[in-house]
Amino acid sequence: MVKFFHAHIYRTIVAIWIGIMFLVLGVVPHSMSYAKDGFPKLANYYLHWELDEAAVQELARYDVVVLDMETQVRSPELVRKLKILNPHIILLVYITAEEIQDNAANSASVMRRKLANEIPDLWYLTAPSGQHLSFWSGTSMLNLADNGPMVNGERFPKLLARFVTQELLSSGLWDGVFYDNTWDGISWFTTNVDFDHDGNLDTEVDEHWRSGLRYLFNETRRLTGDQYLIVGNGGTKAYQNELNGLMLENFPNTGGWSGTMDIYHFYEQGQRTPHVMIINRTTLNSGKRTNYRSMRFGLASALLGNGYYGFDYGDKDHGQLWWYDEYNAKLGDPIGAPVSLNGNRPFTEGVWRREFKNGVAIVNAAKDAQDVDLGGEYEKLIGQQDPTTNDGSITDKVHLSGYDGLIMYKTFKTVQNVFFKNGSFVRFFKADGTRARNGFFAFEEGFPGGAKIYNGDLDGDGTPEKIVATGAKLEIFNSQGEHWFNEYPFGNTNKGELNIAVGRVAPGQPAELVVASSVGGAVKVYNYHGEVIHDSVYPLGKKYRGGFSVAIGQLLEAGDIILGVGQGKPAEILVYNSRLTKQKKRFSAEGRFIGGVNVAVGDWNGDGHDEIAAIRANGKNVVVRLFGSTGQKLGTFPLTTFFGNQAFALGAVDPNASGKQEIVVMSAN
Repeated sequence: MVKFFHAHIYRTIVAIWIGIMFLVLGVVPHSMSYAKDGFPKLANYYLHWELDEAAVQELARYDVVVLDMETQVRSPELVRKLKILNPHIILLVYITAEEIQDNAANSASVMRRKLANEIPDLWYLTAPSGQHLSFWSGTSMLNLADNGPMVNGERFPKLLARFVTQELLSSGLWDGVFYDNTWDGISWFTTNVDFDHDGNLDTEVDEHWRSGLRYLFNETRRLTGDQYLIVGNGGTKAYQNELNGLMLENFPNTGGWSGTMDIYHFYEQGQRTPHVMIINRTTLNSGKRTNYRSMRFGLASALLGNGYYGFDYGDKDHGQLWWYDEYNAKLGDPIGAPVSLNGNRPFTEGVWRREFKNGVAIVNAAKDAQDVDLGGEYEKLIGQQDPTTNDGSITDKVHLSGYDGLIMYKTFKTVQNVFFKNGSFVRFFKADGTRARNGFFAFEEGFPGGAKIYNGDLDGDGTPEKIVATGAKLEIFNSQGEHWFNEYPFGNTNKGELNIAVGRVAPGQPAELVVASSVGGAVKVYNYHGEVIHDSVYPLGKKYRGGFSVAIGQLLEAGDIILGVGQGKPAEILVYNSRLTKQKKRFSAEGRFIGGVNVAVGDWNGDGHDEIAAIRANGKNVVVRLFGSTGQKLGTFPLTTFFGNQAFALGAVDPNASGKQEIVVMSAN
């Protein structure tokens, strides 16, 4: 499928270019909020004939979306917008392989009318009596068999492949086609068929049916130059060599959980890549969207493989925009294969788990509840929909109901891309003050308690470096543990603690360090290995000795340096350019409070621009205050239950690997 990747890259480039034009015209799509890597991977089976703006905003959050072919007529610009919002999305166009609406020639659907007008009566599936056969109410079945009647030298599968190629995929809107009802035979439904219209019952009906479908898939691939995904729907292993994957609708179906999981993994070994396997669990047309246990069971099962997952109403109405707490989990990439905790292989019923970079997925595929020993501590999600299950607790054992699943995070051992004091208690908050993850004591062996430690990629080579500040001393270590820098920025007699911010002046550039002391009035800028870029600057003059807290980010432009005024002066925030040569903004953080203010910078609201968080360096009634790029107040939240009265430090980090930063509050004592 190399050609598919080339085509997909081309369409992605086009989508990005269109996105740029949207920006020029004043429309700001939130594309970056939709792009994501890792698991879970999500799919939406959305068969409404028309899209609206609200639906597009939601559908763009998914990795794979199946849309009815009519949307390319009624909502083409909104289909295109899905690619603008999420350039990584896979869009599959829906068409039934084996049936068409009754009276389709007069349908309200433009595309169904076009197709119906090309289908002669000879290509409808009939019994020997000549009666049309129907599988779904309001539709008539079409003759996919390889021994069906010829019209103008071709059978129906050839016409359908040509229609999909010329009328659908040629539009440039789609990454592939989704053929519905690609069964491995027809005898399960009826054997009362006359494929060749000779008035007699046919034999070997399943073989003829399979052969016809294989022709349809191969002819579609041939006509499109193997540039598009071809995905089917049905619980069968018959088409592994022809399809990129299957949707397993109303999961589990064929052969129960074990049989369906076997098919799921079978196609993931197929020769057609990339693989697009979709587990579609439904309410079985009951509409019980709040059956979180059922949703989790399907999702955790999907995570045992590398496919996509969706949960919706059922086959009477695929068209929901339901979103669940678990969908926001960022597990990262899988680490190894799924493992049975009961020692069973292949997918026999029981408890299964799979490890991911950031967590674990567990499924109980048996009817009886199970107590599961996790073999170590994991952290439950913090959820709003089912807080009894997703209560944020840390545990090494869970009680899992029958036919249920659970997603959990690995607990933190340390924290990345933010300075923390060795031994400090670290907590994570959203901008509204709600908990983003559980807190923990951050401590690294080999370094003294109270040392300020930073772990992160400074030079952009993909490997982590380390910064350690002990009192007035600054050390920078490369990824091999060797010193890049080992000096005292403000002299070894300085009595304060170093305050350091790490950031990039421009995307893709190595990190720079902004360094100040809690005692004194100077600020310096270093490159990532300790070379001075800008020597001592005194924003409040050389007589000022109260020190600064520091941050670096993108407020008005990339590389802005933010300073929090220390003790002895009213708590203010100063915004400078990246070289400390121009003050851009200066505003009050805490009114008349003169005990110092600590600052951090991050994109708390997900709008693509950084905001400022500020907190008193110490004192009672501590409140986190949020400010916009020009100093406007955005909100506050208190820390009244946080370890009483003590000193605090702030930071910005992405604790859930979600691509969105949260506010880190740390005890500074």
